[in-house]
Amino acid sequence: EGRLGPAGAILGTPEYFAPERARGEDAGPEADLYSLGIVLFEMLTGRLPFESDDPSHLAECHRSVPAPDPRVFRPELDPDAAAVTLRLLEKDPRRRYGDAHHVREECRAVLSRIGPAEADIACVTSSARAAPRAPLAEALRWAVAASLFGRMAAVAYPGTGVPAPVRDGVATAWLLVAELAR
Repeated sequence: EGRLGPAGAILGTPEYFAPERARGEDAGPEADLYSLGIVLFEMLTGRLPFESDDPSHLAECHRSVPAPDPRVFRPELDPDAAAVTLRLLEKDPRRRYGDAHHVREECRAVLSRIGPAEADIACVTSSARAAPRAPLAEALRWAVAASLFGRMAAVAYPGTGVPAPVRDGVATAWLLVAELAR
């Protein structure tokens, strides 16, 4: 939005920029899918696909350097999980998924093959007692859900800001995802 900074300014976290944002172009939902791909890459590998202290170097990486295959850092990673991640990280927005629904369906297909059968059910345990170690696939599924929840909140409350209870709910979802991933 123009009121957040000068015209032409690029706002956001450089580690999660979509290539089109790094080029200073307008960004649509495809840019959110790219950023989701960065989060997914980070969850699957424990690191970002591009790392640098220099924001301009990060922007250049997002613009022109192909994302590394997550299996470089986690060779045991399921090839289909890596493929979902790499498709989200396509430089050309037209080569990414058409929308978040398609990402969700693709993730469900991967999870049905490698993860728990209950694709829509998860149990959140109290932090007062030690939780059993959850499979990485479960953390992946919840990261997609938390990301979609945050995006829906932003779309539902444009301009005026997300109400505090909704914002707190999104933050809590991400804290639970982080705990599950650990």
